[in-house]
Amino acid sequence: MLLAKGADVNERALAEYMSELSEEAYCAGWLFDLEYYLWEAVIGLRRQFGRTTISQAKRQKLKKLSGNCEGWIVYDDELGNIWVSNEAWQKMFEKWQKTQSFNRRRP
Repeated sequence: MLLAKGADVNERALAEYMSELSEEAYCAGWLFDLEYYLWEAVIGLRRQFGRTTISQAKRQKLKKLSGNCEGWIVYDDELGNIWVSNEAWQKMFEKWQKTQSFNRRRP
């Protein structure tokens, strides 16, 4: 099960598509930090993802599914995959980006 019982159809559709892309790229149902890597693709920072290329069609589908549920799906250590609002997601992504920038500068 990708999302907790009670998630709506739009949230489930996004979670399922994100998981499909994870399987396609890495043969993993939900790769660690998947939500961040796929968002980089959505905003045009990433084209290659494992063994797959995030095409314009895939990017558009992610955007549409995210728009339909007005949020994004993230992995929570305690709850598993959960839906978060666009506003909450933007804050999470910005925080993650800062840690990635820091890690890339280190030798």
